Parts: sequence; C-alpha cells; structure tokens
Amino acid sequence: MSRRRGQPYSQDMPHRVVASGDKPIRSVAERLSVSPSCVWKVRSKFRCSSDATAGPQHNHIRPRLEPIYDALRERVATEADATVAELRAWAAREYGIVVSHPVMWEALNLLGLTLKKSACAPPSRTAPTSPKRASPWTALQAVLDAERLVFLDETWATTNMTRTHGRAPRGERLTAAVPHGHWHTTTFLSGLRHDGLIAPLVFNGAINGTAFLAYVEQMLAPALRVGDIVICDNLASQKVAGVRETIEARGASLLYLPPYSPDLNPIELAFSKLKRLLRSAAARTVEALWETVGQLIAAFKPGECAGYLCHCGYAHTGLLWSIRLVEPAACTPAAGWEKCQVGVLRERLFKPRLRFKSYAEMNAWLLDQRVIYAKTQRHPEFTDRTTWEVFEEERPHLVPYAGRFDGFHAVPAAVSKTCLIRFDNNRYSVLAKAVGRPVEVHAYAERIVIRQDGEVVGEHARRVVAQAGLPRIGRPPRAVRPSTISFGQAARCKPSPAMR
Repeated sequence: MSRRRGQPYSQDMPHRVVASGDKPIRSVAERLSVSPSCVWKVRSKFRCSSDATAGPQHNHIRPRLEPIYDALRERVATEADATVAELRAWAAREYGIVVSHPVMWEALNLLGLTLKKSACAPPSRTAPTSPKRASPWTALQAVLDAERLVFLDETWATTNMTRTHGRAPRGERLTAAVPHGHWHTTTFLSGLRHDGLIAPLVFNGAINGTAFLAYVEQMLAPALRVGDIVICDNLASQKVAGVRETIEARGASLLYLPPYSPDLNPIELAFSKLKRLLRSAAARTVEALWETVGQLIAAFKPGECAGYLCHCGYAHTGLLWSIRLVEPAACTPAAGWEKCQVGVLRERLFKPRLRFKSYAEMNAWLLDQRVIYAKTQRHPEFTDRTTWEVFEEERPHLVPYAGRFDGFHAVPAAVSKTCLIRFDNNRYSVLAKAVGRPVEVHAYAERIVIRQDGEVVGEHARRVVAQAGLPRIGRPPRAVRPSTISFGQAARCKPSPAMR
C-alpha cells in the first residue's frame, strides 16, 4: 500500500486494521505494508472512540522541487547521464531554485528516476589476477624502492565516449544515445611515478612493437634517471628488441609484471580516472580529444599518484608517506586512507603553533590580523571599497566605549546533588540553592563565574599550569562534599569570599 509524503492512507486501510481483530501487530503491518506504530494507533483510536477514520493532515510540507517535477523528468529524459550536481546547477540557472545534493537525490527517487548502468556501456574485460603467478612479484614489492619506480602502460580513447550511468524511470531499461565518433583508435601512452605522470603521448592507431620502441627512445628515455626501475605489462608489443637496451643505456632497469596482473600496476588506477574525466568531457573531434587529454594531465597531483602506488602495495619508503601528508586530497578511499585523518595529521605536523608571552601580546596579534583582513576584503555592501576604508569613514561618528570589556565564554551546565558542576574536565562547587536547576558558566581567562537567573552562585580562580610541555587549565582544590562533614565541622567551616 503506497502513500505519498504528507497525504493520509486510503480509508480502506483503517477498516482492514480493525477487521484484523486481535492478530499480532507486526503481522498485520507486514501484510498491509505499513508500520507497526500505524496499526497500533488505529487500534487505540478505535478502542477509545469506536472510530477509525483518519484525521486531517497538518504536517504537509511541499518539496521545493515539486513545481518543476515535470521539467525535471524531461531534463533527465533528454540528458540521462546528467549528474546530481549538474541537475542542481540546471535548477538554479533555469528556475532559480537552489537545493542541496540530498534534496535533488530525494526528488529523483520520488520520481522513480533511479541510477543504473547504461545499455551502451561495454562489459568489463579485466581479467582476474592469478595468485600463483603474482605471489613472487608480491614478495619482490617489499624490496623495491618506490621512489624510483616508473610504471608504463597504454590505454585507448575515442570520440564516442559517454558516461556509463544515467537515470531512467524505475523498472525501465536505460537507453542512451551514443555518437558514432571517430572510427580510428586513439592510443595514450604514459609513465607513472610516485609524484605524477611522465612522458605522455597520444597518437592515432593501435599500439605495436614499432610504435612502442619509438616512444621509449624519443619520449620515455629522456625522462628517466639513473637507478630508475621501469615496470611494464607482460605484453608482446612491449618486449620487442631494443626496448631493454634503450632503458638500460639511461642507467635504469626494466621489469615485466606477471601475466594478467592489472592490480599490480598502479597506472591502471590513473587510467580509470582519465577515462572517467574523458567521458564527462565528451570530446567529439580528434583535435578536441587530444586537447582534452593534454589538459587532464594536470589533474593528477603528486599525492594522488603516491596513493595509487600505496594502494597496489608499493608504499615502503618514507617519502611516499610524506607526500601523502603534504597532499591530503590525494588520499582517496581507494588508497586505503580517509582524507580527514590525513588532513588532521598534516595539520598537527606542519602547521606552526603560535605562542604568546601574555594575553596583551595575543590581543595585539589578533588586532593586527583583523586590520590586515579588513584592508584586503571588500565591503559586503560597498563593493568598490574595502572594509577598512568604510571603517575609516565611519570612525569620526563612532562613540568610544568607556566601560570595561567583559569578554567570556558562556556554557550551560547542570548542578549535581553534591553541589558540583563539570567544566573543561574540572569540577567547581556552587551554592546549595542552585542544586536541581541549570546554571550558566562564564569562563574568563583568569576566573570562572557561575550564574543562575542572573545571580552569582559560584566563582573560582582559573590558572594555567604546565605539565609535560603542554598547557592545561589547572584543577581547583578538591571540593568538600556535604555528606562527609559533621554538624560540628560545619559550624567551624568558614565560607569563601566567592560563596558569601
């Protein structure tokens, strides 16, 4: 039983729930395709008022994209491979409706336009890796210097490349239009280091031994350094005479991967990204295709290439990890790392920590930073001038504040039964009359003031102590619990000045 957002179920549903009698709630809910709570509510209402009629709905919120649902269907029908970001940009440009990524995704799901693979996409022809043949190479990975590795391979590109996924109504097959394009095969050759792509080349036609040897002699060899290790696929066209001699003449060495081992060649990951970008670019002429390939070379950052090597098991040197820290954007999930973890570690290791001798020195530094920001940023209303220029014009009309600056950090807190609150991993005592009601902690640089309904119920000094080279807020003296004081001791205790 389907139901749209903000609309009640049909009147038949409550009657069927009532007719089910005392059958289990979950079985009735499963049979009627409703939630167990809905069945329970209908039965409760019928027991109280003998009426199971659904009441009026007061929580209907129209989706922001509902006025353009028809236009959205037509847009997806004409451009089935459009991404969610592109559809959001289209809605903002054509209709002035700015929505977030989840809102557009939900609207597409409500319209039944699910993401699926296009009918024109070819099946994957990647052969599985042979464990028996790859195991000796896996042992060799532990002794290879990843900073000197150069992975060499080729891939294809055409002028009829389209995205492999698009949207279509739920239950219907997606059929996308694919241009015929250029019938010649375009080959892209390149090498991959831990810090980027080297010696890129694109030409018409398929790869063969003669073309590969010419590429090695004219493009790859000048980019090699002494001690480099060139690693190629186990392909016949890459084993022609002259390839090894040319590479070794530059002081490098040549190794071949085991047969059917694409998972040991990190350049395959780079080619996967390159093809995805080419499908999005949709170049329809050979000149545009070659120009696009040349522009996309800059999209492979050093940290990203290092991540490809790490993913394939070649991360055995400190330089790779240092590059990953310097370039956190390259630490993709495919490389086995999360961007946030690397970003936090990079922040801790490389960002200098500011140190001040006093609060006056820190405030002076903050003032200088605010002045620099105001002199470099445009005013939000008067865009032809900076914020500092507008401030200088308004300065003669400003009234100076003669009072004492009362700056603090306010945090709500709860008072325990032992007249204590917790703030910044410390415990502070308050008056007994504050027990059971919330208080507000005003944290100054040198003291803690606890207020309740505008009245001070506690005040304590706040001091900074050093421990193991790290500053922290010192703990106050251990608070005295009322349950441990006898009547005689209570009579001899004197309240502190802050508690009077």
